[in-house]
Amino acid sequence: MRDLAKKADVLLENFRPGTMDRLGLSWDVLRELNPRLIFCSISGFGSTGPYAERPGYDLIAQGMGGFMSFTGEEGGGPLKVGIPIADINAGMFAAMGIMGALYERERVGPGPAARDELARGAGRAARVPGAALLSRPARRRAPKATCTR
Repeated sequence: MRDLAKKADVLLENFRPGTMDRLGLSWDVLRELNPRLIFCSISGFGSTGPYAERPGYDLIAQGMGGFMSFTGEEGGGPLKVGIPIADINAGMFAAMGIMGALYERERVGPGPAARDELARGAGRAARVPGAALLSRPARRRAPKATCTR
């Protein structure tokens, strides 16, 4: 892994916080091997806070992020979205962050590590206008949050 990191542009990992450190592959170690490396970490609940050590799964992120509040049958309980939407969104937000980091690296040089959270990604996507259109027709209603610029 260290040999690969020496030549790589990007390293993306999806472990619980601290796992890369325990493997001897922390940001600090890898940065010494390759100062231009972009290190992106996706975890269920981020690297700090009361839930940081908990594993994160798409279904948990859907519930905590709000997606399950607008899916399901009229008058029924919440249901998961038919696709792993939290995983997909976390990956898309991470990819956007990586692209920005690559661009910034070419303009001004290496920068900090990037992090994303499954639950936060699901929450962001659930608040996008029109996200309710992904839900079943019986429950089409707008998310309660609004977007700002």
